[in-house]
Amino acid sequence: MTHRTRMRLTLTPQHASPAPTLPAPLTLETVQIADAPALAELMFAAYQGTTDFEAGSTVQDAAEEVAHLLAGEYGEFQAQFSQVVWDGEKAVAAVLITLHESRPLLAFSMTRPDYKRRGLARLALLYSVAALAQAGATHLDLVVTDGNAPAEGLYRQLGFLPL
Repeated sequence: MTHRTRMRLTLTPQHASPAPTLPAPLTLETVQIADAPALAELMFAAYQGTTDFEAGSTVQDAAEEVAHLLAGEYGEFQAQFSQVVWDGEKAVAAVLITLHESRPLLAFSMTRPDYKRRGLARLALLYSVAALAQAGATHLDLVVTDGNAPAEGLYRQLGFLPL
């Protein structure tokens, strides 16, 4: 059975400051509904071989997961706070935020394997955190799979604490 830990970041005025910029040619954009196919392909690539990958999953399964997210099945999708990093026309990292139980929730954070360890998910998350803080949010919650050391380390570095 997979165990997950709920974590929370308490947002302060300092979180509202802009994050650093991406190195060219990468770009960071707010997620659009039309990005769904690229997000599904990114999700499938990002989760393969990780603790969060379900054996036998396909790109179609990832597309259905993204469709559920965008349809509000994990809370109302918050496109204005969700970010995607692009390398040309390829989505290479993303953070997807929903409103769950009246609180912003980091529903998904993902990076293509060949783009990991470049700080892309961190940067996208910093932009989301800044936008949430500027909008007056006081917290950002997430749920991380126990044993996902890279994600757990990133979240702790950014100040998320277990609940």
